[in-house]
Amino acid sequence: DTVVTFGALQSNHARQTAAAAARVGLRCHLVLTQSVRRPGDLYEHGGNRLLDELFGAEITECDPDDIDEAVGSVDSALSAGGARAAWIAPGGSEPVGVLGYVAAGRELATQFESAGLEVSDVVVATSTGGTHAGLLHGLAGAARTPEVRGVAVYHGVAETAEAVTLLAAGAAELLGEPVGEGFVDVDGDELGDGYGIPTESSRLAQQLFARTEGIVLDPVYTAKAAASLVRRCRDRDSGGTAGAAFGTGAVVFVHTGGSPGLFAYGADALPG
Repeated sequence: DTVVTFGALQSNHARQTAAAAARVGLRCHLVLTQSVRRPGDLYEHGGNRLLDELFGAEITECDPDDIDEAVGSVDSALSAGGARAAWIAPGGSEPVGVLGYVAAGRELATQFESAGLEVSDVVVATSTGGTHAGLLHGLAGAARTPEVRGVAVYHGVAETAEAVTLLAAGAAELLGEPVGEGFVDVDGDELGDGYGIPTESSRLAQQLFARTEGIVLDPVYTAKAAASLVRRCRDRDSGGTAGAAFGTGAVVFVHTGGSPGLFAYGADALPG
C-alpha cells in the first residue's frame, strides 16, 4: 500500500514515482537529499519539488551524510503505522526497473526498422545506470545493433560504467538471457563540476534544441547528453577525432524527460 524511493531534491524519478503512486492509489514517501547545493526558494520549493507535494507525496529531506538516519526514521514510522511498503532504489536503478528500458529499446529497434533507418549510435544521459543498461539489452535484437553512448551526469566514467554493467547483468538474469559482453561506452566530458551543476556547453545545447526544434531539455540530464551529442556530431562532420566513436549511420538521441526541473534553475539554465 506504500512505495518509498530516493533522490536529490529535484529528482525526476521521485516526482514520477509520486505521480504513478497517485494514479494507482498508493501512498508515496520520498527521501530527498540536498546533494546539489543550490540555495533559494526556486530550487528548494519549485520544479519537481513542487510537483512532489502536488501529487501528495510524504517527504523527508536530509543531508546526504544523514541518509541512513533518515531511512531508519522513515522505516520505523511506516512499521509503526502498519504500512506494507515497497522500497525502490534511487532512479529505479535495480534489475526490475531496468526492464522498462529493455522494452523501450525493443520498441526503438522496431521503429528503426519500420522507418528504414540505419542507426549506428544511440545517445542517452547516464546517471544511476538503469536507462543505459536497459537500452543495451533492448537494442541488442535490432537488425543492426547500434552502439549505446552514455553521457555521465552523476559519477565519473569508471563508476558509471560499472553501475551499468552490474544492472545489465541483473536484468539478464531476470530475463533468462546471456549477459552481453563488451565495452560500456560512457562520455565523461560533459560532467563539469558535478551532478546538477550546469555547464556552458549544456546551456548552449539546451538553447539550440529549444530554438531549432522547440524541444525542452533539463539542466541535470538531457542538456548534458545533448551537449555530448552536438560536440561529437560536429567533430565527426569536420573530420576530427572526438566524434570518431560515432559510426557512419544515423545518431538517435533518447530524451528521458525532466523538463519540470528546468524551472528550479531559472536564469542559470541560460547561456551566460
